Amino acid sequence: MDSAVQHSVYCLATDVLDEGATAVLENVAERAGVRSVTVAAKYHSVTDVYPHNPLRKFATVPPGVFYSANPARYRNEVIKPRPSPAAAGRDALGELCAAARPRDMVVSAWVVVLHHDEAIPGGPGLQVNCFGDEAEGMLCPANPDARRFAELVVEEIARSSS
Repeated sequence: MDSAVQHSVYCLATDVLDEGATAVLENVAERAGVRSVTVAAKYHSVTDVYPHNPLRKFATVPPGVFYSANPARYRNEVIKPRPSPAAAGRDALGELCAAARPRDMVVSAWVVVLHHDEAIPGGPGLQVNCFGDEAEGMLCPANPDARRFAELVVEEIARSSS
């Protein structure tokens, strides 16, 4: 295998929350032979099939963040991250990072930052087309508030997972 090629197994935060970080990492390392996991740390609402999940086989997972966002960082911002209700107060990214360190495994975060289902219609930063129609749940990268939100989320995740 080419040493420049890196492989990572993608998982949703519900995999970590429902199966446990240790089980996810063991499955990735033992079954797939991969030493890296990429987890959805901020994700949109999704209805999906979870064939290996011990708690759910088919579910709709509400949007939000699956890490411990620091509210103080967003105090003066108009767009803020919201924890997904599915996280139930847990930090899936933090749990995965903590379990990966002693195993010498790599954790990366998948962040869907401008698809923000949590946005309030008519709220700040939403995309608007040339006809004045708002794109529900879609932040506009040209909007300074949306750009600042994206910067803060990515910076916060990078700091928390290092």
